[in-house]
Amino acid sequence: MDECRWRDRPLCTRRGLPVPFVAAVDPATGEGDFRHLDPELTARLVKFRLCAVCGDPVIAWHVFLGDPAALDPGGYFMEPPMHEQGALLALGLIDQATRCPFMAQAKVPRRPLETGDTLVAPMYAGPRRPQVMAYTRHYRPGKMPVIGGAPGQVQTVFYPGTVARVRTFGFDERGWAVEEVAAGAQDVL
Repeated sequence: MDECRWRDRPLCTRRGLPVPFVAAVDPATGEGDFRHLDPELTARLVKFRLCAVCGDPVIAWHVFLGDPAALDPGGYFMEPPMHEQGALLALGLIDQATRCPFMAQAKVPRRPLETGDTLVAPMYAGPRRPQVMAYTRHYRPGKMPVIGGAPGQVQTVFYPGTVARVRTFGFDERGWAVEEVAAGAQDVL
């Protein structure tokens, strides 16, 4: 069964949200650092094709959330792959209490960067939030330079294989993610 077991994830002591498998966690406080991906866990995710939300294997469809530019030739996703249910949870479309503020909101107030923090952004980064959900059976990892980072600093990115399905999202008047359904759209999966 290809199900996201997000309920088994520990809760962040500060936010009360499930801490995604790839998020860095302060072992002393249990607080999840949702701004940083743990490099060792990200490498494990790639090697064993795991879900970024729950850490279990993805058997059927790897689902990516990102900017529509990620679907262009040579495009890539900044967020790691996950089960479909994990992506829907991150967007708050299954349970609003679990929505990831960065993924589910059009604009997110950010706390100031701390000493040593680096802003990581793709080369085409803009103010947009994830607007597409792409389904693929395969992907390959890659490395991109970190804008404003130390010389040689790179970020893992994810190049999708053949995309079989794309769902699009916009934001309602409150700024929360909502799915946009095109007239006559058919599910091909």
